[in-house]
Amino acid sequence: MNGVKRLKACFLCAFLLLLTGCFLKETETGGCSSCPSWVEEKGTSAVAFETVDQGVHSGIREARRLVIKNPADWEAFWREHTKDRLFPLPLPYVNFAEEMVIAYFLGEQKTSGYTVEIFELREMEGEMLVRIRVTTPPPGIPLLQVLTQPFHIIKLSKRDLPVRFEVEVSSGKAKP
Repeated sequence: MNGVKRLKACFLCAFLLLLTGCFLKETETGGCSSCPSWVEEKGTSAVAFETVDQGVHSGIREARRLVIKNPADWEAFWREHTKDRLFPLPLPYVNFAEEMVIAYFLGEQKTSGYTVEIFELREMEGEMLVRIRVTTPPPGIPLLQVLTQPFHIIKLSKRDLPVRFEVEVSSGKAKP
C-alpha cells in the first residue's frame, strides 16, 4: 500500500508542476514566455472548424491562401483543385448562408515528406487568425522524388472579419 500512495503522490506533484508551469515563467509584461501571445490576451476565442479535404495531391500548383464565401467561387475552386484526379471528388456541400471555407496550399514540392495542417482558428482583435503548421521532411532521410502539392481545406461558421494566416514551419522527425 505504501508504494501505491507514493506513486499517487508523485503523479499529483507532477500534475501540479505542469499546471503551474506558466505561472513560474512570467515575463516582465506579466505573460508566460513559452506560451503564444494570444494565450494571455483577453477577448480571444477559439473557432470550431471541420476539415473538408487534406492531402498532398491537388490541381493547384502554386502557394495560395484562400477565403471562399460564395457558391460560385467554391465550385470554380473545387474544379481546379480536383482537375488532375482520375475520379474527381464530388463537390462537398457548404451552406454559404451560414458557412465559409478557408484553404491553405503550400505550393508544389519536388519530394514527398511535406504536410500542411490548419490546427487552430481564433477570433482576436477584430480579425480571424488561422494558424497553420507546415512540416518539412527531416534532413538525411530518403524521399520519394515525386511532385506533391500539400494542402488543407476547412469550413467554419461564416464571419465577417479580415483573415490573417500565421504559418509555423517545422522539420519532421526521422523515424528510428
